[in-house]
Amino acid sequence: MSANEMNFIDREYQLAAHLRDSRQPIDSALDSRRVAVYRELTRNNIYGFIDNTFPLTRQILADKWPSLLDEFVRQHRCSSPLFLDIPAEFLAYMQQHYADGFDDKPFINELLHYEWIELDIATKQAEDLSPWHSDKDAILHCSQAAVALSYRYAVQHIAVDQLPQQAPEHATHLLVYRDHDDEVTFMEISALLVIALQLLTNSAGLTMEQWLAQLSQHCPQFPADVLSHGLGAIMPELSQRGIIGLATEYDAP
Repeated sequence: MSANEMNFIDREYQLAAHLRDSRQPIDSALDSRRVAVYRELTRNNIYGFIDNTFPLTRQILADKWPSLLDEFVRQHRCSSPLFLDIPAEFLAYMQQHYADGFDDKPFINELLHYEWIELDIATKQAEDLSPWHSDKDAILHCSQAAVALSYRYAVQHIAVDQLPQQAPEHATHLLVYRDHDDEVTFMEISALLVIALQLLTNSAGLTMEQWLAQLSQHCPQFPADVLSHGLGAIMPELSQRGIIGLATEYDAP
């Protein structure tokens, strides 16, 4: 690499550092007014993606919010070049540097995740699943545009004028999925169904018998017939909503 090429790369790094933090020097050959405009446009793009993904958190944190965004831009190194991934990078930054939230808002990272998951599910690439049927050899799959989650706080009830003072006695379990109209929907489910759906999601596909066997291993406190009855009762609804089904290449006998 030539000296000129090295010099150009050094100048690029210097400009990037200045865009992150205006206190960093820039090359005197650059027009400072144009750099300032470019810096503002760059930061506004980043802030816009974050603001639009976390509107409630932004309202709740109020005066803290701008400084958190500035801090994120200065300190964080994104692992993805895609603008769509910026909110996930901001979430990762908050989880790393503010793992316990804030003294008066310990729920904040769970709320951030709850708001981000809507974007994640809305933009997931997911194959359509064929409706479930009772063939015992059919391989069941969980939609890639569905996820079962557990939160310490009832994140779905948090509002600017309704902030939890402490975590409730029982966790909140939610199923987030994209419906047939491509709308992201949240529904409250049981802890047992969270485990069941996570087992199916983390597999390459399971028959009903295999799924029940794994669930029994993870939940030995429940008799096998209780688990079988419970899954059998909820399966039609999960299939109708497109959350569980068969791979499209599966041919029913």
